[in-house]
Parts: sequence; structure tokens; C-alpha cells
Amino acid sequence: MGRVVAEGSSEKPRYLSYPLGNYITDVPGECTCGQQGAIDSAIGGGNLSAFQALGNEIADFGCNQTSRFQHTTYFKHRGGDDPPAIAWRQAYQYLHGNKARSALHTFHQQSNGGGRDFTGTLELHDNVIVDQRGAGISFASGGNGLCYTGDLKIFNNVMINVGLGPPGENGFAEAQVYTFNDSFNTTTVEAYNNLVFGWGDDTAGDLDQAVRIDGSMDSMTYIFRNNIFVATRPDVVSYSGPETTMISGSNNFWYYTGAEATTLVPPDWDTLPFTDDPALIMDGLIFSLSADSPARNSAVDLPEPILRDVYGRLRDCNAVGPVQFEEACAGAIDSLSGQ
Repeated sequence: MGRVVAEGSSEKPRYLSYPLGNYITDVPGECTCGQQGAIDSAIGGGNLSAFQALGNEIADFGCNQTSRFQHTTYFKHRGGDDPPAIAWRQAYQYLHGNKARSALHTFHQQSNGGGRDFTGTLELHDNVIVDQRGAGISFASGGNGLCYTGDLKIFNNVMINVGLGPPGENGFAEAQVYTFNDSFNTTTVEAYNNLVFGWGDDTAGDLDQAVRIDGSMDSMTYIFRNNIFVATRPDVVSYSGPETTMISGSNNFWYYTGAEATTLVPPDWDTLPFTDDPALIMDGLIFSLSADSPARNSAVDLPEPILRDVYGRLRDCNAVGPVQFEEACAGAIDSLSGQ
């Protein structure tokens, strides 16, 4: 299967592109290796204004030898002197068994030429990511000038066993759920009502983090609320990055499932962390909250509560995480319709 890109060629960008409901995998017996992604904003750069990738399945894309420059999805705005892009969206996707690095990957390099920012709010929501080499979600930039001023919302996603190895050819592994680099960006990142179940492995490195932030930490703002982090390995950490007032959060669950005498220590910036067992019910890849789950009534109120969980079921607005089914709550946003 070929890659899906947001434009027909690198010379003539096509706006308002919508790859919908595609199934993408490697050619049998082959191993993808390059500098793009199974779904990519453009060949060689280009403009992804208002790009939306919805309802796609990407499976078994890449192998252990796949270059660190090849990603499961890869979004960038390198439009030269083009105006800023309208923020893009990825939603309702199932990404599993992929060894191309990082599932939902945004990276922009060298912004000196201008026109490579985006406006509005980039949204990553209602995705299920399973057995992913590299980070589940990465948002970073390189170069020596302002890259991103638009905002990023990450919500209603389920990630299972992400941050896997092996390391890339440079010996570096992204053994994280989320990885950010804030150099020259002023983005506000909001991550809420997501569920993570396991990250890192023995091949990925000796420090596996749920959240990793690199960079100066003096320009971007990070807010984590109503998330569930369940560690399945003993030697993992909740956060790696500078101590700064630019990151905050509350009402997140941080729990370790193993029998060893260890706990998953919440980060200092979580002002109301929970370390109890969230009492999840797992049926295949479908998660629910049990009737006595402490996560059912532990959420902090959001300006726009979510009506449905990641599987499309009606959810209780008082529940932490992206999984729950109850009567609909008043004033909620239906992510299936945007209403």
C-alpha cells in the first residue's frame, strides 16, 4: 500500500485534504525506510492547511531496521513564504504494531523563512494506539526561530504499550508516551481525558517516561488534567524535564500494576494526583471503568466536557480518562459531530 499524503505534489499543495478510512501497511516482505510517514503532510515539506486524517488504520508499518526519520504519521508545515496553515486534526484512528518511529508525530525544522506556523488549535483526539515504537504523541521543532504559535489539544485517546524500542540508528530511543520540545514555540498544550496503559520496554533505554519535555521551557504552556497513566513496568517515571511553572495539572491517576514494592510517583506539578487503582475493565482492546472505580467521580470540570468516550459510548462528565458509559452530561461536546 502506498503512503497517503496531504498534497498531490510538492509543487502544487492541495488544501482541505481528507484521507478518510484508509488501511495502510507495509508491502508484504518489505520494510518501510525513509523520511516520511504512512500518512504524511507532504512529500519534501509543503502546506497542510486544514488537513484532516480521520478514521484510518495503520498496521505493521516499519521494522526494527526502519530509520528514525520514518514515522507512522508525520505532519509538518514547510511552506516557504506561504501564510500560516490552518490547524490540522487527526482523529478516530487505529494505529497498531507500527515500528516507524512515533505514532502521531509533528516536527517542524528551520522556520527562518516565515510562513511555517499554524493558526487555531491542532486537535489529536479519539485515537487508539497500540504497540508503538517511539512516542505515542510527539510535538517538536528545530531551527533557530519561532516555529509554532498555534495551540494543541490532546484528548480522548487510548494508548497501550507505547514508547517501545529498539533505538534508532543514532542509539536514541523515544521511550515516552508524550514527548515535546518547546524551543522557539509559544503553543499551549492541553492533554485531558486520555488513558495510557504501559510504556517503554527493555530495548528502549534505561529511563522510560510518561511525559518528557526538552528545550528551554520558557515559552510553551502545558496543562494535564483528567488523564489515567497505568505503568506496567517497575522502572518507569511519570515526568522528565525541567521544574517550571509553565507545566501544571491536576486530577490525573498515576498507578503501577505490578507486584513489586514500588509506586509510580506523580510529578510535582500535579496538584491533585491520584495513586489508587483506577479499576479498569479490559475486554480485548476495549477499556471501561468498573462500577466502583475511583476515577468515576474524580474529574475536574472542563470548559467543554466530552459527551462520548473513545469508543463512541455516552460518558459521564465526572469521570477521569476517555472511557466510561453513563447518561450524557449537560453542556457536553459530542466529538462525533462537533456539536
